[in-house]
Amino acid sequence: MARALRELEDFKRALDEHAIVAVTDARGRITYVNEKFCAISKYTKEELMGQDHRIINSGHHPKAFMAQLWKTILAGNVWKGEIKNRAKDGSPYWVDTTIVPFLGEDGIPVQFVAIRADITQRKEAEDALRQSQKLESLGVLSGGIAHDFNNLLTTILGNANLGAMRLPPESPALPYLQQIEQATLRAADLTRQLLAYAGKGRLQVIEVDLNRLVVEMTQLLTVSISKKAVVRYDLCPVLPLISADPSQMQQLVMNLVTNASEAIGEEVSGLITIRTGLQTVDEATNSGLLPALPLAAGTYVTLEVSDTGCGMAPEVRDRIFDPFFTTKFTGRGLGLSAMLGILRSHHGSLKVYSELGRGSVFKLFLPALTQGADSHVSKPAGGEWQGHGVLLVVDDEPGARAVARGLAEGLGFQVLEAADGQEALALFELRHAEIRAVLMDLTMPHLDGRQAFLRMHAVAPEVPVVLTSGYSEQDVLADFLGRGLAGFLAKPYQSSQFLAVIRQAVEGD
Repeated sequence: MARALRELEDFKRALDEHAIVAVTDARGRITYVNEKFCAISKYTKEELMGQDHRIINSGHHPKAFMAQLWKTILAGNVWKGEIKNRAKDGSPYWVDTTIVPFLGEDGIPVQFVAIRADITQRKEAEDALRQSQKLESLGVLSGGIAHDFNNLLTTILGNANLGAMRLPPESPALPYLQQIEQATLRAADLTRQLLAYAGKGRLQVIEVDLNRLVVEMTQLLTVSISKKAVVRYDLCPVLPLISADPSQMQQLVMNLVTNASEAIGEEVSGLITIRTGLQTVDEATNSGLLPALPLAAGTYVTLEVSDTGCGMAPEVRDRIFDPFFTTKFTGRGLGLSAMLGILRSHHGSLKVYSELGRGSVFKLFLPALTQGADSHVSKPAGGEWQGHGVLLVVDDEPGARAVARGLAEGLGFQVLEAADGQEALALFELRHAEIRAVLMDLTMPHLDGRQAFLRMHAVAPEVPVVLTSGYSEQDVLADFLGRGLAGFLAKPYQSSQFLAVIRQAVEGD
């Protein structure tokens, strides 16, 4: 008997060294936990003994999952699976679990032994990979849609501009063209959101004082947020500048504050706290960030928006960054999903904490500026400027070519047209001496804009080439740094933007 007890003690010690172990009675009350259980749950043995096993329940699993687990072990069968639990400090952890029922003489379980292994790191890695793949595929899709849509909008907006330019100011048709222009610009704003989600938004990076931007943007939102919401600021008095696109930072603040306001609603008063700060990010900090947006070690400016609103259930929290996902009756564009693309473009990240009935916290991380950012300011375009000579227009979209032709001829240029890079290169090699400038689409069949530009530049580097695309400027120009590109015209464009870019290309810096 003594030998058997010794062997059992040795077996127990070996198990305790290797695994996370807990024992409960038939009602689920905890009767034993080992040190590894206390370490991962962050509870002491004294806090756990006699407690219901649900003390570590995370709420992640549906009721049907837990019902099936209990049905299995109450029938005297072993249950195996992966469970997400919650530690004393609220942090989640995953365990690979085997629950073994110990049966009494009547065949009914009298206690349950749960043997667990910590698989948190593996689950986080799987989640990060899954999220990255989802964002990657949706980003590619969003970017492709935005590009094609921008080509169509170029034709609509350009023709509306051309029509308006040819009508007298008193024409009754003019207001209709202006409405077409306004609707097209709103559609273009949606494509910018799509590109932002894809991480390919058009950036105009300058030094930004985040404190000032937050206050100014929040004051503008005062009229639209809930009357029951009180906004409180807790801004770091000495905050480094960040290198960012101010319009995209405004979009981040707008989305966060608007969502916080809607979480509070119009029934009960609530508090929105906007806090800025400075934080050093290391490996430990990275573990709590959104897995798809890891950060390099360094110093980051933080923007935190918290609310005392309704909070989010886990299944909602897992989907808040999906495009067009909303818990509201009607959605408004990409909302929080565009935030991921914006943060990716700015090498930032975020943390999200939310609990149903208690509110939510969104904390954004943006690299603190270590050196001044150069900003390029284009020369203002005068309305009376006229060009001369030949402008080569290259685009595989007939509508976009027609718009560019109409605008160029209105400025005094003669226009040569080509439907792809090969046709354009042939014309350029033959007539480059008389060509004043080239306006060329980036994405074309046979020979794309990049290849055609490089070959044109080899023939006559003095002829300015402007690229145009439905993709964003920084996405395109990164491939042309130091290669002599004269400019970039983002689709869709207005007549004033066309004039400014072509004038700058022709006249030079």
